[in-house]
Amino acid sequence: MTKVQHILREISELDANDQETLLQEILKRVDRKKRAKAILNRYRGIGKGIWNADAQEYINSERAQDQVKL
Repeated sequence: MTKVQHILREISELDANDQETLLQEILKRVDRKKRAKAILNRYRGIGKGIWNADAQEYINSERAQDQVKL
């Protein structure tokens, strides 16, 4: 039995009020995740073009400078 099947079996044993409470809580959690993802997606890529270097090249350069300081 999968985890989901087990949860569904447990849910079927709840009374209607508890099932409705559970449904509302699940919907709230899904909505929060969707809103968070939408907010993050709005900011994706806004920094593009700020630096004139490749991000990985920048990191490698910074690491190399740190090694020299040691």
